[in-house]
Amino acid sequence: MYFWMNENSEPVHVHVNEGNPDINSTKLWLTKAGGCIEQTTTAVFPRPNLTK
Repeated sequence: MYFWMNENSEPVHVHVNEGNPDINSTKLWLTKAGGCIEQTTTAVFPRPNLTK
């Protein structure tokens, strides 16, 4: 997991990917309430790994 800051004026989020950073990583928006929202991506990231 890695953070991107100041990315096209998008809200705070993290990119999740196995291995090296990738433009097609799964993106999780961090909400003010402390939760997160998954953005639809083209990443092939197994759902069980994402929910750990």
